[in-house]
Amino acid sequence: MNNIIKLCEILGLSSSFIDKMGDLHNTSFNVRKKFLQSIGINDFSSKNINSLIHKLEHQIFVNKCKNVVSFFKSDIKEFDIYIPFDYMENTLNYTCFKDGLKLFSHKIFIKKDMQTEYIIVDNIKIAHIKIILKMPKEFGYYDLSFSIKDLVFSSFIIYSPDTAYLPDCIEKKKEKLLGIAIQLYAISSSNNMGVGDFSDLKNIMKLASENNIDFVGINPLGVMYYQSKDDVSPYRVFSREFINYLYIDLKKVYEFKFINIPISIQKKINTLKICDKVDYFNILTIKLSLLFKMYNVFIKNKNSNRFIKFQNFKKDKGENLYNLCLFETLIEKNNPDWQKWQKDFKNLKSKKILNFANENKKRIDFYAYCHWIAETQLKNVYDFAKKLNMKVGLYLDMPVGAASNGVEVWQNQELFAKNMDIGTPPDTIRPKGQTWGLVPMIPYKLIENKYKFIINLFRKNMLYAGAIRIDHALGLMRLFWVNDDNKGAYVYYDFKTMIAILSIESHLNKCLIIGEDLGNVPDGFREILASHHILSNKILFRQKDHDGEFLSTKKYPYLSLSQVSTHDQATSCGFWVGEDIHTNFKCKLFPKISQYNDNLKLRQNERIAFYKALNKSNCFYNNKQHIMKFIDGAVPPYNIEYSFNMYGAKTNSALFIIRIEDMVRQIAMENVPGTIYQYPNWKIKLPRDIKLILKKNSHFIRKILYYRNMK
Repeated sequence: MNNIIKLCEILGLSSSFIDKMGDLHNTSFNVRKKFLQSIGINDFSSKNINSLIHKLEHQIFVNKCKNVVSFFKSDIKEFDIYIPFDYMENTLNYTCFKDGLKLFSHKIFIKKDMQTEYIIVDNIKIAHIKIILKMPKEFGYYDLSFSIKDLVFSSFIIYSPDTAYLPDCIEKKKEKLLGIAIQLYAISSSNNMGVGDFSDLKNIMKLASENNIDFVGINPLGVMYYQSKDDVSPYRVFSREFINYLYIDLKKVYEFKFINIPISIQKKINTLKICDKVDYFNILTIKLSLLFKMYNVFIKNKNSNRFIKFQNFKKDKGENLYNLCLFETLIEKNNPDWQKWQKDFKNLKSKKILNFANENKKRIDFYAYCHWIAETQLKNVYDFAKKLNMKVGLYLDMPVGAASNGVEVWQNQELFAKNMDIGTPPDTIRPKGQTWGLVPMIPYKLIENKYKFIINLFRKNMLYAGAIRIDHALGLMRLFWVNDDNKGAYVYYDFKTMIAILSIESHLNKCLIIGEDLGNVPDGFREILASHHILSNKILFRQKDHDGEFLSTKKYPYLSLSQVSTHDQATSCGFWVGEDIHTNFKCKLFPKISQYNDNLKLRQNERIAFYKALNKSNCFYNNKQHIMKFIDGAVPPYNIEYSFNMYGAKTNSALFIIRIEDMVRQIAMENVPGTIYQYPNWKIKLPRDIKLILKKNSHFIRKILYYRNMK
């Protein structure tokens, strides 16, 4: 048992954790066993476990150095090497490469007095030596090749600025910015086909700018399974790298004017437009059928500038785009879950896959066309926001993990744990805990991969973003792995390396980073984020002092984004009436009726506490007596949503964001975590055209801006 504990700890599995209620949980043998099985270890004999421990503990001596090393600008560039003692008193040569191109070479004479210690490994005396590396002029990713006598070894170096990117309006001027948060799919407009699209988003950017709003935040835009009817979460998608063609405005595509839309299809579109919920299946089915007609027009003119741009797009996006389009073609003719495919189709390099690809070249190319159009329209929105001189502009969102049935896992199976889910331990709000249908990455496999998967993912998600929210940013440090028994433990990652990559990519893309740091937060985590200029995510309804009172607006750290609530929580009106609690109860998320009643009592205390907070900060939009009439939470007081947002606007946070749902006094939840079929997650549409919503709330926005600018 002790050797299994040791092996698990070496591989990053915690031996215990403390939950949000302060209770200690020790990691069971069964959890350890399933963790090891998930990363491919099935032989639990002492001989095999000890052999694995020996291999892992001695890997650095075999490699002569760490495979990946991260440095911040202010770090001492101290690098550890492990060479046989007999190799001392010789010259160590190293060469720095970037993308295969040689940048420089350097030499260090290794003297015997440079060793800090020596270790006996397999009867060989190994010297541990620390050298100071010469660093490249620019931040980025580098390969170092070392040689001393006949020994040759290498390391991947991540060289990062000390902090992530901040725009001047925050870093130098210390301004307080205002944004609005919108679920793009929920937008109602005369323009779209029953789901918000990129033209709607462009119009919103214009309207926001006219109202002196600095940024617009939207849901993740990753690629969804087009045949899905219920599991439509934008946080559980096939690909986080490419853009969902659901949001294409077909009328803005050049080829659209050359196709005919049958009357029967137009009638369906008209019906979809007036539905109060998004019908993903029918909208995507219609859009793809029309896009295919447009594609057939497109490929007839292979000498056009548009066709050349399309070819360049495919070349630039490379293998990942091709694999996605191949995957989308495969799921049209197979089970939507690739893990249930026959063996040969699970293997990307199999002969059957190659034959399938040859037989379906046109369909694969069609999906590439769809992704090209989607990315082109998103880029157009991003560029438009820049022309409007919005201080941040487009604020995007990156999910924490890869969907188990998605292309990310299919084409990178060696990087992901099998039969494991990402989630959270139980807490008072969700006593059953949570599982998200997302597959965790294996820490040591990331190192073997030189973090190329993560680098690419961060880069692609920042490409068209003035700011990006890292969903469940705790995953930069640790993730709660849950097995099929719904039991779990935390697995740790190289936090420094993750922060270093984020910082590099944020500067390359001039993208502000917000880390969603909600949940069971480890000690010191937020302080580390702040020291690297990654903004904390502060939710008013969760910010309380030790005495249970809501946090004073003056106590919010400047490097944070504050908001009344998020898409996973109740709106302002919903919070007041306990809609989240009632909905969780209806969805059977409380194992005991007593837990439901306890949460209702807590909410009554929270209403009273927030009334006091509003009173102290003078944030009543109405008179205070009006609110007291409804303190029991039976109905939301008139304009209570304005009062909550005025309080948020007064916080010291650099960014404050208003949920568009608060502008229509929405009570219903957008999403109930832990449910799929029990609730219409990610489907509820706004009741009015977005133009009318913003016009009606123009006075409220001006009031919020006044509170934002108060000294």
